[in-house]
Amino acid sequence: MKYLICLGLTLGFANAAIAQDRSGGYWGAFLGSFSYEEEDGDLGIIDDKAAAYRIMGGYRFNDNFAVEGGWGKTDDVEGGFTETIPPFGTFTVNVVGEFEILTVRAVGFLPFEKVSLLGGVGYFDADIDASVDVRGPISLGGPLDASGSDDGATLVGGFEFNFERIDIRGELEWFDVEDGSEAWDVSVGVLYHF
Repeated sequence: MKYLICLGLTLGFANAAIAQDRSGGYWGAFLGSFSYEEEDGDLGIIDDKAAAYRIMGGYRFNDNFAVEGGWGKTDDVEGGFTETIPPFGTFTVNVVGEFEILTVRAVGFLPFEKVSLLGGVGYFDADIDASVDVRGPISLGGPLDASGSDDGATLVGGFEFNFERIDIRGELEWFDVEDGSEAWDVSVGVLYHF
């Protein structure tokens, strides 16, 4: 069994050795789906997905390591809840919000001939702009604007198809948001090496 493991590792390293040199700067654009779930938070219950886009730049030091920075934005993430408050009656709260996210991360690659596996860790800083609409027996005068921010760690994993100066990347990124919440981004992008 240990001979099979040694053979597999040798073939993997040999395949990685014939991979193209990917060092240098790059930039790209991504489209994807952002998922956000918050239960019993400050703004009620939110469990929604929204389209997201991101632009990113980075520098790959060698075939196995890069540093990247990105800016992204989501479409509207929506949620809400209904609450009865005696003696006032039943109120419905609807929340609509957008996220703007800055990231910086270190990424490791396992390159093969035309494809690379990737994984990384980083930091994110997100701004949230929301509109809260409360409907019920007592009018509050229309939607209220709210904003907030969050920051923390981020983890990413995925793969790249490598061409001469272009990479096509698919990735899943997890954001360490506040307790009781979950945030994920699944995206596909094109990177150009210059």
